[in-house]
Amino acid sequence: MKITQFIGILSLCLLSFAVKGHEIDGLLQKVGKVSVEKEKIELWEKIINLSIWQKSETETKNYIDRLYRYSKQKKNQYGMATADLLYAKYYERQQEMDKAKKYAGLAYEYFSLKNDRLGMCKTLRQQGFNAFKTSNNELATKLAYKALNISILIKNKTQEGLCMSQVGMIVFGTQPMEGIKLQKQGFEMLVKAGAKREASLTAITLSTLYLNSNENIMSQKYIDTFFVLQQGLNDAGILAQGTTNAALLAQGLGKLDEAEKLIEESGKYFSQIKSVAVQAQFYRIKSVFYRDSNRFPEAIEAAKKGLSLLENKQGLDSEKGMLQYTLFIAYKGLKQYEQAIEAYEQAVNAEFIIYDQQSQYGIANLKEKYETDKKEQENKELKQVNEINQLKLSTNRYFIIGIVLLSLLLVVVFVLVIRNNRIKAREKNIHLQQKLLISQMNPHFIFNSLNSIQNFIYKQDPMKAATYLSRFSELMRMILTFSRKDQITLAEEKHLLERYLEIQKLRFGDKLEWEISSSDDIDDENVLIQPMLSQPFIENSLEHGLFKDDQIGKISIRFAKEADYLLFEIEDNGVGLNNLVKKHEGHESLATTITEERIAGIRTLGGTNTTFEVINLSDINEELQGVKVLFKIPYQTLL
Repeated sequence: MKITQFIGILSLCLLSFAVKGHEIDGLLQKVGKVSVEKEKIELWEKIINLSIWQKSETETKNYIDRLYRYSKQKKNQYGMATADLLYAKYYERQQEMDKAKKYAGLAYEYFSLKNDRLGMCKTLRQQGFNAFKTSNNELATKLAYKALNISILIKNKTQEGLCMSQVGMIVFGTQPMEGIKLQKQGFEMLVKAGAKREASLTAITLSTLYLNSNENIMSQKYIDTFFVLQQGLNDAGILAQGTTNAALLAQGLGKLDEAEKLIEESGKYFSQIKSVAVQAQFYRIKSVFYRDSNRFPEAIEAAKKGLSLLENKQGLDSEKGMLQYTLFIAYKGLKQYEQAIEAYEQAVNAEFIIYDQQSQYGIANLKEKYETDKKEQENKELKQVNEINQLKLSTNRYFIIGIVLLSLLLVVVFVLVIRNNRIKAREKNIHLQQKLLISQMNPHFIFNSLNSIQNFIYKQDPMKAATYLSRFSELMRMILTFSRKDQITLAEEKHLLERYLEIQKLRFGDKLEWEISSSDDIDDENVLIQPMLSQPFIENSLEHGLFKDDQIGKISIRFAKEADYLLFEIEDNGVGLNNLVKKHEGHESLATTITEERIAGIRTLGGTNTTFEVINLSDINEELQGVKVLFKIPYQTLL
């Protein structure tokens, strides 16, 4: 679609908003004229659902409070349950998930008791969103399907379309094509049911899914469809999201001028929602746009404006974390490393944990500071020696021999101190190098798992980006904790591997099997190991070695003791090194390079017989396939 056509549609939408922006006001006037309690409650429900996309969160919360007070005064349990459901939706959007779960539970309790299937369907769908946002994908899927079955039973096509779309959104993470298929079915149902507002929301989601699948033509199709559906609806919040999607698509196609115009156009819609959180969301989107265009000063300015709005705002930690992460990238791009590290630490504090090269900058700064401090100490000690020499020259000649001897003694002590300091500095430097190598492995280790997260963050609806990110937060917090340690217990290493492979299981489904075992003479809770030695090779197996044809990929991880050494191996049944080399000819394995450097560091610290070997199983037995990676490191324990 040409930019002139696109702006024309946007202008029409804006004109419609200016002329007809009284839908909620009209419904409010109608509420006062209705005497039947149930009809009044249904009108309030419609007002609140419109307010979510057209008003601030304060106004929306006020409407829900009014509905609850009215229902409580009339002792109308149906109205109170409806208010509880709307509270759940409100708190879910505010990322206050405990409250969202509580109110959804209260609503479902009433609707199920009264066998109100429509109420049960709506509540189950909300509970599904709550579970999805808290990374409970299994429960989210179960609840979404349960809601879908009820919608089919009551023959409510609007609810059926919404439920079908929700199932598609959840399934997309593990089955992209199936997710898109279900989303399209839901969209078509909503269009046929005449639910334009709901259909336009589903069109945004479809546009995003196609965008993340690199199908730009289909993404553009549903963006165009979205704006057609939104004509006359005046949903500023939804229009803001749709215009943002259009801008991201234009940016991805290299149409930067068009993308920037669309970003500014989305700002007009964002400004119509008088909400601090929504305004901060716009600045976050704008900062990401400038960041991805390498316009770092403008990205920093936009991110700071967003953070300023959220400074005294409770919750919304993910939003704050995303803004801080943008500051980190922008400062790093400008080589302002001190500010970059500070921004990264703030992003970590907000539990927006993404691994990058920040550790390299941090350690480099520590090294520089250490060298500076060391030189200052040397200069101070030399100054003291000079003062002693001056004192020696001014002392009585009868004490010259004694002073000379004393000076020599001091020089010897000084040399020994300097030598001792240098030895300690060398050991500290080796430890810093070890931490640096671990930090280098983190982005390699989780690159593919976070690829879809980055797409959601930079290109999709921001609320869904935060939702998808939370699914990985537990694993990343574990990695962050372990990467700061020189050693962890074998039990912790096994727990990390199990959690990592469980997440990969979501990606590959039944095509992936694994086992982790230790020999009987090993106490997992007592044995120490350098963290994350094996992840790069498991990652290589998953990305390059396994899943040829329809064969099930298997990974075996085994730990054993041999004399004073711990042996552990990673074995897969993949294509093997020969086929892998042919496939990636000329590519140097980052996993092998980093691991060789780490093994060299371990040898320097005392493990002189530490070894590392990659074995092609077909070289041992022509009937075997796959690769075995074997480590031999010093056997160390806590006790």
